[in-house]
Amino acid sequence: MRSLPGFLLCTVLFSCNMQSNKSNTTVVQDTVAKRLSSADSFPMTRVLTPAEAEAAHLQFEEDARMDSIRLSNATKQALAYAIKNIGKAAFNYSFSTTPDDSSYSISNELSYGNLFSTNKKHLLLRQIVPGATTISIFTGTGKFQQVCQHLQDGMSYIDDSLKDVNGDGYKDLAVHSYSGAGCCLRDVYNIYLYLPQTGHFSANYEFMNPVFFPKEKIIRGMGYGHPGETELYKYKWNGLRVDTIEFVYRDTTEEARFYITKQSDWHMPPIVKKKILQQLPKEYAELEFIDWFINR
Repeated sequence: MRSLPGFLLCTVLFSCNMQSNKSNTTVVQDTVAKRLSSADSFPMTRVLTPAEAEAAHLQFEEDARMDSIRLSNATKQALAYAIKNIGKAAFNYSFSTTPDDSSYSISNELSYGNLFSTNKKHLLLRQIVPGATTISIFTGTGKFQQVCQHLQDGMSYIDDSLKDVNGDGYKDLAVHSYSGAGCCLRDVYNIYLYLPQTGHFSANYEFMNPVFFPKEKIIRGMGYGHPGETELYKYKWNGLRVDTIEFVYRDTTEEARFYITKQSDWHMPPIVKKKILQQLPKEYAELEFIDWFINR
């Protein structure tokens, strides 16, 4: 089943089984060793010839072109429905499309109304295919204008929500994802701030393992890394800017101690100023992932 090529990295590998010569007179006592040493157990990959690589590249581009057309056609159907129902105060609608020349269906979910503010209406279109989710936001009445779009490729998409993350009183778009590969906690949020003056949205902000405190305009979270090695962070919204307040690290010399610094690299030079703490501040101690941070 093909997802949206062009959105996903496509690697083409051809495997071949190398047949070993077997002798009927050979007796091998260690069956585990025999199994591990047999070339039959290890399918090999080979480098594509230039002609094969070019053919694969051309096929990739053609698949991407066709999938883009299919998604565009589904979007046109969704917008046609929205235009017919534009007189309603709000609506939710979902439908699926299965292009005749493809092996997958496109799930389309629409939400319309005062999604972000009381004086402007927006249309949110969520489209899901195997391996990718696209979230598009439109504004307008007779004709819709796209003002925000987020593509979450692979199988990492968890959900999305509309909530005020920066404390300005307007809802923003928050997309939650979790990568299928990696060593450590990796809850990622992509944030698009609503801009009430225009009805449009900011550029993408990406945060690792965040917790949002809109009343304080604060983001507290944890970086990516092994227990006892990664940092806690504290950021603050300053308009469309995110200011760094501090980072908190475990003190590797004293198990019960921590230190606060403005620098995010735990391999920092000795001259960097640090504030030593005998216990973790309460504002961090209550974060849901704090056990990961504290454990060695």
